[in-house]
Amino acid sequence: MSVLVQKLIGAKNRFLVLVGILCLAACSAPSPNFGEMSEKYASTLVQYQMNMQLANIVRASTQRPMSFLDIPNITGVGTITTTVGASGSFYTNARSATSSLFTPSASIAAANQFNFSQSSLDNSVFWKSFLEEIPPSYMKYFIHNHIPRELMLSLVVDSIVITDPDGTRHFYFNNPLLPGYPEFQRRLYKLIDANLSVKEVPEEIEEGGPYSKEHMVKTYGANFKQVLSNQNKGVRPSLIGNQTMYSIVGFSKVFKLCIDNDHYENFVKEEFGPKLYCQAPPGQASLSKKDLKVNIRSTRNIYDFLGQVVAAQLSEHPYMVTLPPTAYTNNLKTGQSNQYALLVVDKNRVYSPNEPKPFASIESEDDAFYSIPSQNNGYSPIVINLLSQFLTLSKSPGAIPASPAVLIH
Repeated sequence: MSVLVQKLIGAKNRFLVLVGILCLAACSAPSPNFGEMSEKYASTLVQYQMNMQLANIVRASTQRPMSFLDIPNITGVGTITTTVGASGSFYTNARSATSSLFTPSASIAAANQFNFSQSSLDNSVFWKSFLEEIPPSYMKYFIHNHIPRELMLSLVVDSIVITDPDGTRHFYFNNPLLPGYPEFQRRLYKLIDANLSVKEVPEEIEEGGPYSKEHMVKTYGANFKQVLSNQNKGVRPSLIGNQTMYSIVGFSKVFKLCIDNDHYENFVKEEFGPKLYCQAPPGQASLSKKDLKVNIRSTRNIYDFLGQVVAAQLSEHPYMVTLPPTAYTNNLKTGQSNQYALLVVDKNRVYSPNEPKPFASIESEDDAFYSIPSQNNGYSPIVINLLSQFLTLSKSPGAIPASPAVLIH
């Protein structure tokens, strides 16, 4: 075999070896890490939700229309692309064969992307639930030791109305922009000190009557009270004229904003009748007492209230809404500035490179930059968390459109 042929074969083998090595390297390239992709998506979505809450609070503070979007589905795609190549040249003549050095090349590119759709919640199904008063059964979920009671009640209580025995009514509105706000807080804190809470209690439902005693005996027997008690029913007597009449009542479990009997404070006992009791004692009339009614907000009204809090904070004469601690308060931010602030929102604040990024931030329609700081922000994180949960509870079946309006690639 000639020298020229041997050199050519040797050069070809070296080329094949190099190509083989590059192919093995490409085959051993790591596949896309779907765990990291999922974590990145989750982190991005959480920040998006917090920023959306802040955006609507700021809109409420300037009386702009609110807008809500939802992301009903996400499709993640991961790809990996490999490119392998080599270049070389041979120079031959009759006496000898020489070859230039091969120049191998290889590239590996990994990419991942998410396709997601955004659906508008601006429809009647969502807004009907969004505008309804928050049921006490929802409020019970948030009566916990890690959520200060004064915080939860400040969010959901819209006003307190006290009616005198002569019919005169006194209104106390939970609005920090009104001059009567301190008096509302004083009234609310008295109720909190008396252990105002949400309890599941039996509620009487009248099922028939009033009937005479003769009718009751004829229908249920002489021992009619015990017979009805065995059927989980009760008998309520009432005096009509000179005759005692009886009504039949059933019972159902309901959630009620009320005060436990064993925490019945003097101011409640003296001012109000048994209506505030979780289980009112029988036979106590309240005709000579004042009547107290606590009006509850809708989820929409919570946004309005937080907009008022921001407006007060950013007004010409700034006022920071704070919630003084009670006996039930467990605050983990002891010693921090704004420790008991309800919500802290800055406008056009410039953060230094040494500061952590904001907890939430948005650029508003008025081109201003609003942010909730990550430090010294009081109850802001809990407020955004509670607001997100109330918003989720407002999404009844059918609130999110089946067909997304916008598909984002």
